[in-house]
Amino acid sequence: MKLVSKTRHGASTHRVYDTAQTPYQRVLKSDILIETTEAQLASTYAHLNPVRLLKQIDDLTFPN
Repeated sequence: MKLVSKTRHGASTHRVYDTAQTPYQRVLKSDILIETTEAQLASTYAHLNPVRLLKQIDDLTFPN
């Protein structure tokens, strides 16, 4: 999360954060990609399975 603003109220500090984004969302929002790269990333992102990724990470981290 990115810090948007910070204000002081006496001794305390009030911080306001932007909404959380994935790296994929941040790179799309930046508008620095060409269309072909953006299409490739979108295809890869659409085929990701978070449950399968977690299982693969666990298998590699904690082999039996």
